[in-house]
Amino acid sequence: MKIDHERPSEHGSFTIEATDGRTIKHVFRDAKTGLLIVEEEAEGKRGFRRQFTITVDPETGRIIPIEERREHIDYADTCARDEQTNLELRSSRKVDKTTGAETIYERLVKPDGAEAGRTTRAAFARTEPSTLLDDHRRREAYKAKEERFWTTEYAAKDFAARADYWAATMFRHMRWQNESGLDPYAGFDREWFDYAKSREPDFDRMFDYLLERYEQEFLYQDASPAAIRRRVGKT
Repeated sequence: MKIDHERPSEHGSFTIEATDGRTIKHVFRDAKTGLLIVEEEAEGKRGFRRQFTITVDPETGRIIPIEERREHIDYADTCARDEQTNLELRSSRKVDKTTGAETIYERLVKPDGAEAGRTTRAAFARTEPSTLLDDHRRREAYKAKEERFWTTEYAAKDFAARADYWAATMFRHMRWQNESGLDPYAGFDREWFDYAKSREPDFDRMFDYLLERYEQEFLYQDASPAAIRRRVGKT
């Protein structure tokens, strides 16, 4: 890659020019390091396209060689325990010395040493990326919120109101499927039926009530109640 210090651009007091034989695909400031990241692409054998990552000092426009990145980037492995979840987040950062791409590897480890999850992601990003622990917390918060709905709000409804909830769920799913040009019955199978029963103990009776009570609405959605019965194994 080349830097023209005679011509300013939106990236600074310099202009970035692609390496011969390559095309610049993305240029952005990395949220964590503040470095200017340039991603180039070159066509290789059999049409395979290879990406190269170059780091640039945004103040001076100087290209930072891979071997000098340690002056700007911390590559030390980290290990931190989260008091809220009692999980340990282990993270390492590696650089491909050929392409310049950098990757972050993360693992969540339980107190007994068992792995609770792992992920791999690109190290350079426009916005501060969430960690595997952040994602875990969000999932757990969502599950807790969902469980509160079932044990409080849903449980307080009478039979008709609970049936309305399931009808709305089914119609919403069918409408989305239809608008996407997909099978409106997709998702209505034995697995879905068993899940519904796990949330609604009286779902056997409720299912019959739904198909009878909302028969015209199902037909309006081009969905046959009989076909739905067959999908879930109830004939």
